[in-house]
Amino acid sequence: MSSYRKKSKCYCYHCGLNPCECHSVCPPQQNIIPAYGSLYRQTPQTITVNGTKVDFEIPGPAANITLDTVNDEIIINEPGVYEITISLTIILLPGIGGSASLFVNDVPINFANALLANSDGQPRPIAATVSKTVQLDLVATDVLDVRVDELLPIEIQSVAFTVNKIN
Repeated sequence: MSSYRKKSKCYCYHCGLNPCECHSVCPPQQNIIPAYGSLYRQTPQTITVNGTKVDFEIPGPAANITLDTVNDEIIINEPGVYEITISLTIILLPGIGGSASLFVNDVPINFANALLANSDGQPRPIAATVSKTVQLDLVATDVLDVRVDELLPIEIQSVAFTVNKIN
């Protein structure tokens, strides 16, 4: 360790260099306000109408996020980039397909849907778990929900809907 750093006790805790020298390699850490939340469903829900919201029953842990199980929504309280995951286990009848889509402020996010179709030609239902993870720049008061559509009916066995702020 240099005599300057020994005397001033001025060094980056991440890389050990003098902060005046390391910022190009180790930019100063920003204070990120944590924000996360999750909603879950653990009992079956049969969906027969396109655009039906998934009915969440169980709120998970949350910080700086509002979990609304009455309206089946997650409300953002802190702006930033969020990682959002939809994961669901569904049962599809033969020849039926389904998708779960993320909506932000009642607008579908076209690249944020989880799709599954039962097209193997066998006369039996299939069960599968599908998921989708996306990153979105969100602002405070954005309202997120998950809706099911495509060819119906489908039966949802369980769903996890999670939101984590990453910057």
